[in-house]
Amino acid sequence: MASRRSLVVFVACILILAACTGTETAVDPMAPADVFAPTPSIGDLSPTTTARPAPTTTVDVATAVIYPVDPVTLDTLPGFDPLAMGDWAWGVASPNGRWLALLFGDDSGLNEGVRLVEVPEWRVVGEWPQLTGAPMSVSDDGLVLAFGYAGPNPQLVRTGVDIEVPETVADLPSQFSPWGAPRLWNNLIVLTGQNFDPTSSQTTVTILVVDQSNGMIGETGLPGAGMGATELVDLGDGRTGVIDSSPALVWDEGNGRILVVHATEDLVTEFDLGSSEVINHRFGPSIEDAPAQVTQDQMNDADLWSSTRRTAALGPGGEVIYAAGAVGEFVERDGSMISITEPSGLVAIDTGTWEIVDRLDAPISDVFISPDGNRLIATGNRDESTASNYVSESSGLYVIDPIGLEIVVHHPPDRANRYYGAGSYSRDGSLAYVTSYTTVEEVCVVDLDSGAVLSCRSDIQVIGEVATVVDMTRGGG
Repeated sequence: MASRRSLVVFVACILILAACTGTETAVDPMAPADVFAPTPSIGDLSPTTTARPAPTTTVDVATAVIYPVDPVTLDTLPGFDPLAMGDWAWGVASPNGRWLALLFGDDSGLNEGVRLVEVPEWRVVGEWPQLTGAPMSVSDDGLVLAFGYAGPNPQLVRTGVDIEVPETVADLPSQFSPWGAPRLWNNLIVLTGQNFDPTSSQTTVTILVVDQSNGMIGETGLPGAGMGATELVDLGDGRTGVIDSSPALVWDEGNGRILVVHATEDLVTEFDLGSSEVINHRFGPSIEDAPAQVTQDQMNDADLWSSTRRTAALGPGGEVIYAAGAVGEFVERDGSMISITEPSGLVAIDTGTWEIVDRLDAPISDVFISPDGNRLIATGNRDESTASNYVSESSGLYVIDPIGLEIVVHHPPDRANRYYGAGSYSRDGSLAYVTSYTTVEEVCVVDLDSGAVLSCRSDIQVIGEVATVVDMTRGGG
């Protein structure tokens, strides 16, 4: 079932890069001295890692395997046996790089679960077939937080080293769907996502705060953030178009808050994790006439769709938000109406004054930030569609200096329809692993200092923090 595999890789990549916005990197004190050595220079690509044998695994099929690679060339490191992961897999690393949690499965849908790998020893230390939900996270001490969907309600589940049977932390609201990985904050587990209402054309941005000690849940909905069908447009001749919107969410752990950048307004909603207080901050003009609520029937009967959305990344210390996005509209061309989604550029917003302090008028709709905050990775796509045709034109890949939003390098796309999605970063934060898609998925290694592309490989997922590849093509070999 190749479509399942591609979907898992795509969703996983988005989630991983969304989580890679921290400003700290850690050194694993338990790793052998050369396992996480500083990234070699471009002139010295010889891997120096000492090999360790790998244990056997119990998966019957092995289309997907994981193995360590050189962080620059993505060449396989010698001496490490691949660990079999089924037909598809994706993974997340702990902040200290010691642990790697992977969701795996086969195309039959009968053999799925989560595995925990101890990276320095290169061995599987736990496997839980009961867990099939994503996204998930793994802590520095090997605690895995994931989602389970065995009952009528989704569950927040924890497992990990020395936990034989996964423990249900809390039963979650039945309509809750997570956006990102669970986050630990003090004694709380914070979940972000949306609550679906089957009677409405919009969903509610939702934050759940779970007390680990008793499973009690605090729930806060942000209905004004605008998620779903937010505007109905009369296209003439009895035809209608719907504009779908999606806000951006950034985690500001240092200041104990979550920030939601609205898609349809120049507005940031701040949620305080300690007090549950909700505060709105406006960084642009207000909308005089808000569009009327779109009904479920109007949404179902729409002839054309367009999309308005935001993406955002938080700078070091939470002092600046870098926000990009795309704006959807409908225009007439040659007597017919078409849907257009246009990149809106990049702005830097001071979170003290809530004013725009820098602006880059480039065709950018998606922005990400390196772990140390010294570089922004950005891209964009201009989309046009009719009832029977769809065309996407890529802006290519930008490497940007956050100071003044100066472009370090712009890499034009080799194909007009190339889409740049998500990726990860090397342990020292000097390299970005950027995923892109045309007819195949490809990961390219980008030097964040110069902006140069150092190497590329297809049909893999790179978990940069632990220099490990999920390979969908190698099988057991």
